[in-house]
Amino acid sequence: MNENFQWWQVKIDRAAAWTLLATIILFFISGYGMTKGIIDERLASNLHSNILTPIGLIAFSIHTFFAIRLSLVRWRKWNSASLASLVLIYSGFIIIFAYIGFFYQKPAAVEGRPAAENNAGNAVAEKTFTAAELAEYNGKNNQPAYIAVDNIVYDVSALFIDGQHRGCSAGYDVTAEFYDEHSKQILSGYPTVGKLITK
Repeated sequence: MNENFQWWQVKIDRAAAWTLLATIILFFISGYGMTKGIIDERLASNLHSNILTPIGLIAFSIHTFFAIRLSLVRWRKWNSASLASLVLIYSGFIIIFAYIGFFYQKPAAVEGRPAAENNAGNAVAEKTFTAAELAEYNGKNNQPAYIAVDNIVYDVSALFIDGQHRGCSAGYDVTAEFYDEHSKQILSGYPTVGKLITK
């Protein structure tokens, strides 16, 4: 009975190790797919964020759990207390990553603030952008990446890579494209820098 149980543990560990290896390779490929355009960006983003992350997390947890258990057995430290400790550690690890991946959102920055503030904390007039002025902030050549959604201009430099994100270019009014992919709430994590003036 004990030998059969150990045999299955080895099989599970090996399966987790191979799964982890494949997940890491696909994680890099999908990451480059999002930023370099080598595969469809929507597919790459979905694969990267929604599919590979939980699979990799589970495979990593199983594989490292068995590796640590094996070490503790060799050191004759494997007992119910070490098992309980590992279960607590891995449970916390999975809960934290699940929370970050599925529930956490950046705190609201400055959306809806009627006037920007300068470094001294004094209110300054809200900046306005024409379409031509907005186009200068395209995220390239060390420029920040700004986009307009519903005529509000957001600084999305932290998200856009070389002025691009999921096929969307910085420096433009992207209202239609934005609502095809996101809800308005996601913008609360990015600073507003002014308003787009349309004529």
